[in-house]
Amino acid sequence: MAYNIREFIRRAKSMTLGEILKAAREEGRRAEQTASGRGTREARDAGSLDYARKLGRLLFILQYERLPDGLSSENDLFREEYEAYHELIIDLVERGELEPAWLSLFPE
Repeated sequence: MAYNIREFIRRAKSMTLGEILKAAREEGRRAEQTASGRGTREARDAGSLDYARKLGRLLFILQYERLPDGLSSENDLFREEYEAYHELIIDLVERGELEPAWLSLFPE
């Protein structure tokens, strides 16, 4: 399994909001389980725990309509992740799945 949040976002663009929430929960759970079971070292090395955390942050955003602390375009550790979430929110707004007010989470 590729543990890549950008790939998840790409796939999410063809899903409804409900499908995104379900897929993020399921993939996050699988990534965590993979890291704690057989092949643990390989899964961790492949980024399974990091991927599970990123999916958790995406779920937080979508469930609470706010960004987790520290997640911003100005934080170098999270810039790419921030941009991926922003891209998804724009897509969901354009498709009418979310209200335009959601865009205020990502000031330019």
